[in-house]
Amino acid sequence: MKTLLSRFKFRERSIQYLAAFGINMGMFSVGSHSGWPSSSLPKLTSENSTIHLTTQEGSLLISITPLTVLLGCVVTTILMKLVGRKTMLLLMPIPLTASWLFIAMATSKIHLYIGRALGGFIDAAIFNVSPAYLSEIADPEVRGFFGTLLMVSFGLGIALFNVFVTFMSSEAIAYLIAALTLLMLITIPFVPESPYYCLLKGNTEEAELSLRKLRGKQDIQEDLDRISKSILEHGDDKGKETDMLRKKHFRRCLWTVLTLSFTQYLSGNYAIQAYYETVFQNSETISSRVANCIYYVVFFIASIVSPLLVDISGRKPLILISTGLTTLTLFATGIFMYIKSSSNLDTRFEYLQLLLFLVQAITYSAGLHTIPWLVASEIFPSNLVGTALCIVNIIYSVSMSATIFMFERTYYSIGVYVPFFLYGIFCIIGMVLISIFLIETKGKTLEEIQREIRQSKPKIERNLNLQVNDVFRKSPLE
Repeated sequence: MKTLLSRFKFRERSIQYLAAFGINMGMFSVGSHSGWPSSSLPKLTSENSTIHLTTQEGSLLISITPLTVLLGCVVTTILMKLVGRKTMLLLMPIPLTASWLFIAMATSKIHLYIGRALGGFIDAAIFNVSPAYLSEIADPEVRGFFGTLLMVSFGLGIALFNVFVTFMSSEAIAYLIAALTLLMLITIPFVPESPYYCLLKGNTEEAELSLRKLRGKQDIQEDLDRISKSILEHGDDKGKETDMLRKKHFRRCLWTVLTLSFTQYLSGNYAIQAYYETVFQNSETISSRVANCIYYVVFFIASIVSPLLVDISGRKPLILISTGLTTLTLFATGIFMYIKSSSNLDTRFEYLQLLLFLVQAITYSAGLHTIPWLVASEIFPSNLVGTALCIVNIIYSVSMSATIFMFERTYYSIGVYVPFFLYGIFCIIGMVLISIFLIETKGKTLEEIQREIRQSKPKIERNLNLQVNDVFRKSPLE
């Protein structure tokens, strides 16, 4: 245990942990935005609601957050290059707090739409900036811990909202989250700008001060030289986004990010969470509210496994195991739902349905929930990481809306078992592609990761490269 704790070096890395704490408070807040529909939507669509929504309006209320992510990620990507990572982090707490105040004080559906839309915009900002900033300030030994902890905080936000709603009103919880979000505004002013961003802007003196604070030591010349060399290799912050297609090692990164992101979102977890309480509404043996609380508590506890293991087991083994087990549970759930819909099962078997959902929550949260964002922030150089995370955000908004729409249409119109089989098929495809494209990044500096990516290339990529080269035939590859 002492050896395990010594790896974290709390005293030397105190500034790194302070930055991680503040950022994770923001991530907790946006996670609560994702958890809000599961317990709030059934109330809003009921006849007794003071703000009554139809099922179509409820679906729009869920989907409006990922849709506004599209705008938020584009704006954030531009601002990251103009004002830096730290300034962006300082700009987020106020509008994020305002999004919760709109929800807490809502007297009409318009207020709810505004709160959800504003939350989606800041959601994009936090997901764009936070992984990039933490990857650039963290030592390799704890970079995986910081990166996966972001999604644990996201999961905590989802879980606590759905647990607290059993003994607190949704409005009271919204006020509480709004207050906690401001903790981000208190901590971020005390952390330095990313040394990578400082060097991208040519500010060597500020980069030196940043590294001394972050490393907790005066001798930082080795780190400074390593980062400076990386900046020279990959260019300044005006690097072109088309480099992701024109340069073969960036294409490798792009295929990896696309594979991880589509697998994560098309596994259907966000749709399952959004409609989880609705699935149990007609249960004769299990309260839908109790089932909802159990699910989110298990989801959060299971997600803690990833930060503890990711820097020990590695990224690739953990996400492959997580995806494989998630696939099995999705198919098992689909089979159970098919049998349930086509026969009169004893109500006691509803506990098996709950168990299947809980197993799915465990398998998904242990790796597939946390690792894609971490890898996306590790494998791209600093001048392109903002664009890469923007792409992930766009995939998030499109895929999340698509899976929610898919769930609603297939669950109610075709059969309750259909969406689970579809999500399982997507996971199988994703697992095969992950095994091909993903490289292991455990314990490596960002510069070492880039060197390995340039030197390796899966066979399947050769055909993809040839097709892309045809598009850019007039521009020679590097």
